[in-house]
Amino acid sequence: MVNASQELYESPHVFSRKIKTHQVYRLTIVFVLLCVSTARSDILYRNSGSVSENESTYAAWLDDVGITEDQLQYLVDFETGFTEGQNISGIAGLFSGGLIITDSSSTNAAIIRSSSSYFGGSYPVGTFSVAHNEKAYLELDFTAQPVDYVSFQDIDHAGTTVYVDFIEGPSVSFSVETTNTSGTSAEFIGIFHNDMPMISKVRLDASGDGEWGIDTIRYGVVSPCIVDLTSFAKFATEWLCEGPGFAADLSHNEQVALEDLALLVELWLQPCPPDWPL
Repeated sequence: MVNASQELYESPHVFSRKIKTHQVYRLTIVFVLLCVSTARSDILYRNSGSVSENESTYAAWLDDVGITEDQLQYLVDFETGFTEGQNISGIAGLFSGGLIITDSSSTNAAIIRSSSSYFGGSYPVGTFSVAHNEKAYLELDFTAQPVDYVSFQDIDHAGTTVYVDFIEGPSVSFSVETTNTSGTSAEFIGIFHNDMPMISKVRLDASGDGEWGIDTIRYGVVSPCIVDLTSFAKFATEWLCEGPGFAADLSHNEQVALEDLALLVELWLQPCPPDWPL
């Protein structure tokens, strides 16, 4: 970025000195301001047009994110640890990485189901999927640990608007096309924040017959920060230091001592919390 800025500011000024006219100099300043204020790119997303395109769309999304399948951080497929009829809406601690799945409508129902009768005649993915009533919104909440990417499969709907919220700035929305309405209908949707801020929430507003679902949720960060020896090495350099401003002062009491070490140990080999100082 420094080099780019230098080119923007130096090249026009060199040009203006050569021409040495007031008008060209003013034009140069306008050119610089326009270049500096260029808007950042939007998110990247992909939606398979049919079930047969799921694998190729998934592969293209992995390329967008810049990772391979074995580098995906988290996967939720509802196949183990869940029971028929279980309402998972708004319950913390069910999923890795702080994910909470919530039906934010007054119904408050995101139900684990295994029968096509709960998905408008379509099959769940595997044994279990999450069934929802198509009321706004079915939410994937990553507020506890914001993510760079998220994907899922949508089951049996007549069109869905996807709202993506970020840790700062305005939300972005896009629409995905209808799926099949019976049999195997689940289609892939993948989102990558690109150079937007990290994703804090994805809200889904589906339409159709009042019965749809999601499954196979993948999410995480591209280069996950892990509390490991790197954090410990930084911590060790400030051991027993006193005063404000020390990164290792995890308890924020202006001294690096045993309570800070205890916090580090508690998070050992876990994803770094937001704004992790080490």
